[in-house]
Amino acid sequence: MWWGLCYRDYAFVCADLLDGRRASTHWMAEQDFTRRFAQVQLDMTRYMSTTIA
Repeated sequence: MWWGLCYRDYAFVCADLLDGRRASTHWMAEQDFTRRFAQVQLDMTRYMSTTIA
């Protein structure tokens, strides 16, 4: 299965790798992520950006 970089944290959380840690995800998944994974501190001020020049 292919995961976009914005959604990679879903896989990490399901593997119990982010319990008690900060994570970020795509802005469209913010509410779903918070609802499903209360044990992870969601930090939406951090993001990854790629620019193709």
